[in-house]
Amino acid sequence: MSNARAGVGYESKGCLILPGWYLSTRSGGFSIDTTSRLKKSLQAAERQRADVARARRRWIREQGLLDPARLVFIDETAVSTNLTRLRGRAPRGVRVIGSVPLGAWDTVTFVAALRHNKMTAPMVIEGAMTGEIFLAYVEQCLVSTLRGNEIVVMDNCRIHLGTSIQDAIEATGATVRFLPKYSPDLNPIELSYSKFKEFLRKVAARTVPGLTRAIRSFIQQLSARECANYFSHAGYASI
Repeated sequence: MSNARAGVGYESKGCLILPGWYLSTRSGGFSIDTTSRLKKSLQAAERQRADVARARRRWIREQGLLDPARLVFIDETAVSTNLTRLRGRAPRGVRVIGSVPLGAWDTVTFVAALRHNKMTAPMVIEGAMTGEIFLAYVEQCLVSTLRGNEIVVMDNCRIHLGTSIQDAIEATGATVRFLPKYSPDLNPIELSYSKFKEFLRKVAARTVPGLTRAIRSFIQQLSARECANYFSHAGYASI
């Protein structure tokens, strides 16, 4: 087994077992599984609750009936000035060394709206998001971008649930819908944030102004096709 781990292969029961191949016992004999170990994709165990599963099924049934041109997905994410690439290159046997601030760094919250063809209403906030700050974002940044027939979709978390937030959005003629609990997979902006953080790791800004410039650059690079793909991957109809 140690030879296989070193990438050499080993012999068992007269068979040569190659690296990445595993023996399994089935029906009293041996068979070879061409499987590999992959990183787990974790999801909330709470999805198994009856109420959550029911709400998710109901939402997924309705996804195909929603006009993607009317959908506006809102969410926030935290980023910091100690981001760096998680992987690098080095000669075989040489450890890849990176450097990041360990003593002090700054964290900001980025919040924006994702449409089927672009990201709009971006805002950077120093520190963590609160219900009061989210209301200010909605009133000062989001509502001016909304049209009367649009549907604003948000995660079902406490800071999004204030009645003043819903009132400010509905005053524009738009409506508000909340995703089922524990369902970030149904919010396409989560997919854009994955690429967003990878971009910021590459930039590795070490000041808040530098981080803000990098965020602005990312928004400008985000294409309509990418946004449409995020919608489609999360289960919403294509345009």
